[in-house]
Amino acid sequence: MLDVPSGRVTAVVTRERGVVTRVTFRNVDSYVLGRDVEVATERGVVHADVSYGGAIYASVPAPAVGLSVRPEHYAELLAISREIKWAVNDTNWARHPEDSRLGGVYATMLYDDLGQTRDGPHQRNVTVFADGQVGRSPCGSGTSARMALLAADGRLEPGQAFTHESSLDRHDQVGTGFML
Repeated sequence: MLDVPSGRVTAVVTRERGVVTRVTFRNVDSYVLGRDVEVATERGVVHADVSYGGAIYASVPAPAVGLSVRPEHYAELLAISREIKWAVNDTNWARHPEDSRLGGVYATMLYDDLGQTRDGPHQRNVTVFADGQVGRSPCGSGTSARMALLAADGRLEPGQAFTHESSLDRHDQVGTGFML
């Protein structure tokens, strides 16, 4: 068990021959805080979805800012993510409804929607947190926040898996089997 500001998270690690093959965790409740939040940026007005999955995230499809989530776009992804974070952070959408300690946008997630697999939605994201650090993994609490949005859209049903890749495009950074 691990205690974090957002609540208690329980994780189970499965190993085969001493190698971690699976990690399962039950996160805190995840939910949508705001939809289609208008954000003025240097690239023009974009619309962010704001959700909670252990922290507050602003999500924007990368094509909405003229980019794709690829390593060659890091500098631009980083710059626009910082703009979005600080713009949304100053709105009521970035307030946690029950605990003011959890308020504020933790990170911006720009994502590419890679369609549906037979098991459920598939996306690639870059998570930019703090004031410009890029996460190398798809981000556990961010994945939960994305899942809340997908479920609200009817794209992720109970029992389906969400495949969530990091921008590094590396197999060990793919989050698969995230279940609703």
